[in-house]
Parts: sequence; C-alpha cells; structure tokens
Amino acid sequence: MKSRKSLFIMLTGLLAQLMNIVVNLIVVKLFLETYGSEVNGLNSTILKLMAYLSIVEAGVGAASIQALYRPLIEKNWEKVNGILAATRKFYLLSGFIFFILALASTFIFPLVVHTTLSYSFVSIYISITATRFLMEYLIQGKYRVLLTADQREYIINNIYTATVIVSGILRIILIYLNVNVLIVESINTGLFILRAVAIKIYVNRKYSKVSYFSQPDKEAISKRWDAMTHQIAGLLVNNTDILLLSIFIGFMQASVYNLYSMICVYATVPITILIQSFAAGIGQTLAGSGNIREVNQLCEYISFIFITVFMSILFILFLPFVEMYTTNVQDIDYINPILFYLMFISMVIKIIRTPGIMVINGAGHFAETRNRAIFEAILNVCISLILLKFIGVYGIPLGAIISNLYRTTDIIIYSHKYILKYSVINTVRRLVYNFIISVIVISVVNNLIEIKVNNLYTFLIEAIFITIVMAILVILANVLIELQSAMLIWKRVNSIFKVNKILKRG
Repeated sequence: MKSRKSLFIMLTGLLAQLMNIVVNLIVVKLFLETYGSEVNGLNSTILKLMAYLSIVEAGVGAASIQALYRPLIEKNWEKVNGILAATRKFYLLSGFIFFILALASTFIFPLVVHTTLSYSFVSIYISITATRFLMEYLIQGKYRVLLTADQREYIINNIYTATVIVSGILRIILIYLNVNVLIVESINTGLFILRAVAIKIYVNRKYSKVSYFSQPDKEAISKRWDAMTHQIAGLLVNNTDILLLSIFIGFMQASVYNLYSMICVYATVPITILIQSFAAGIGQTLAGSGNIREVNQLCEYISFIFITVFMSILFILFLPFVEMYTTNVQDIDYINPILFYLMFISMVIKIIRTPGIMVINGAGHFAETRNRAIFEAILNVCISLILLKFIGVYGIPLGAIISNLYRTTDIIIYSHKYILKYSVINTVRRLVYNFIISVIVISVVNNLIEIKVNNLYTFLIEAIFITIVMAILVILANVLIELQSAMLIWKRVNSIFKVNKILKRG
C-alpha cells in the first residue's frame, strides 16, 4: 500500500511540476520580451525575499509532519488532533509575524536595491506577492501538513495542477495583450487563494474525525525549533544568490542568474518529486518496524539513476536551450558558459545529498544536525560575499560549490552512521560508477548527435530523442552493475501492478 501511494504521489507530483514548468517557461519568456529583464529580475528577487521572510514558519511544517507519522499509523485521532491544533496555532502566529515583516519590506526594500523602477511600483509588487505567501500561514499550511503525513500529497498535486493551468492561460493572454504587470500578478495571487480554499474543503470533507480546535499538543512538535534552524540554513543557502546580486549588481544580472537557476531547478524536479514520494514511506518505516536498510537501498538506487539521467541531459541541452529561449531578448546577453558550468557543478553536489536528507528528516534528527546546517549557511554566505567583490557573479556559484561539498559529505556520512547504521561504502560506490556512466554517455551523445536548435519544435524533437537514448543507456548500465537491486525493484513494481499476470494474459 505504501508503494502504491508513493507511486501515485510521484506521478501526480510529476504532472503538477511538468505543468508548472511548461507554464513558467512560457510566462517567463513573455515576461522578458514584454516587460524586460529588469522587471523579471525584480520578480525573481521578490520571490527570494518572500522565501527569506518565511523563516517565521519556525519549522512547524517539518516537525508536525514527522510527529504525525506514528499517530496516523495507529489511528490515534486524539493525538492527531492535538498535534494539528498546535500546528494551527503556530501557523496563525507565523502568519501575523510574516504580515508585519512583509509590510516593512514594502517600505524598506525599494530603497536598498539598484533599479530604475519606481519606488511605488516595487512596493506594490512586493505587497501582491506577499499575499500569496500569507495564504500558506492563514489557510493552507495546517492542511498540507496532514495530507503530506498521511501520504495524500496527490490531492495537493491535483489541485495545484488545475490552478497552474488556469493561472497560466490567464497570465499568457494578459501578457500577450500587454496588460500592466501588476494586474497580471494580482490575478495569479487570486488563484493561489482559491487553491488554498480548495485544499481546506477537501480536508474538512475527508477527515471527519479531525479537529483543529482540540487541546494543542505543543510538546509533540517541540522539534520545530530545531527544524527551523535547518529551514533558516536552507533559506540562506538557496536564496542568498539573487538577493546579493540584486543589491550589489542589479536586477539585470539577477535576471540572467535566475533564468539559469530556474532551468537547473526544473531539471531536478523529476528527481525531487521521486525522492519526496519516498519520504512518508521512509518516515513511517522508521516509526514502525520495517526493514529500513532494504527500503533505503532501493530508494537510493532509483534516486541515483534519476540524478544521472537528468543531470546528463541538462549538461548537453542547457546552453542550446538558453540561446533559443532568449533570441528576442536584447537588453542583456544571456549566454554565459562559465556561469552555467559553475552552477551545474554546485547543483550536482547538492542534489546527491537528497536521499540522505530524506532519512534525516524521517528520523526527526533536526537537533542533532542543526549546527552542521548553520555552518553550511555561514560558509555559503561569507564565501559568496567575498568572491562577489573580486570576481562578480561567478563568486555566487563558487561559494555554493564549497559549502555544498562540505554539507553533502556530512549528510551522507551522518545518515549512514547514526540512522541507517551501515557502511557508506555502497553509496560512494554508486556515486562513482554513476559519475563514470554519465561522463561516458555525455561523450557518446556529443560525438554522435549534433545539436542544432532553430526553433522550439526542433529542440523538443532532439531533446526527446536524447532523453530516451540517455535513459536507456544509464538504466541498462545500472541494471548490469546492480542486478540484484534491479530485480528487487521489479518485484515491487510487479506486486503493485501485477505485471506478470498482465503479460501472461497478453
């Protein structure tokens, strides 16, 4: 049952993110061509600013999800309701603090950035964007926590997909008609509010035994402060780049960097969705009595295959795509190979830690690892600031490479030594042979296929062909190297879909 739910979460999550990627790529392109790089840089910077302000969530979400695993398995609704009541209370408090900080930002932030945009324009833009984030605290957060812990993220994914499609269509039409960007973003915010309301309606109908107004069990989510430390560290690592560029260099360079970052993040979406679909199952296995070693080995095996496939595809297709994507944008040059290579290295180092993070979060080891997360954040910010002064925009990804290298190594070692309790050698071996596979596959494809991108249609044809070739080669190599793991995965797939019976009927 866990495997079936995990698969459903993964598939609906992939669909939701695929729609989000398609819509955003269209919208950002129209944004650049209609409103210019400076407005696009402003938009990305404000999103990063709002992410910074979201530290007021104080780790409530992560701590609540981890605390809900066991009582949901045991169907202890009194315990569940106590945790949810405490979650609701903390989210309301976080929402109030967020509102105050966002209000202050509308007055202060326009004064500290390098831009030719007016003070009032930037202030209004911040207000509209902040309203979207505020809904997480006032409505959506407490319901998202329950659905995630109960392995019903597919509900969130389906609602998200529907609103993304509607929002995308409306925004594309309005931008095409050259409607004021503030009106465009206001409509997007309105649809975000409707999404939060839809999730609320579902939870109220589905969970008749759930009450958010019981006696709050604050002790159950006492790990929220430790989880908050990780969130703050993560925010510093993930959002410092655009803010530093906007403050010290300007929105134009921030727009270039954000476009590169956006494409890189989109390339990791299938990997992130896959690993997140395992998260609740890992957490429940750790909370119960399942074989965590076997479960983690299979999850890691699949994750590294996905990472190898999609990172190899990104390396080959990134620069041709950017060249095609920004053909009609003339206000700044978007082709910067050195910047891409540095960002690519940083991203690969970071993404391979994700299975280890899933294990640490599932076990609730927030306090035990908080100092390590803090050190990573300090390392990232300090090195990026220093290098930014001497080598400009390249200092940001170089700082990320150094801090990611430290933290990824630490996470892999910690998760094996203190939670999984088996040697890290097998994980290192998988990383080494997948790196070798990636180098070989990239070399073969580069030598055999000449990428000529004239328009979106030819790019998609070439991208699909390259993706199929790379996926086959990487999967085949992994199967040959670890045949036993591949057979175990096949048995699980067969148990879910009854593949053997279907084949026999055929």
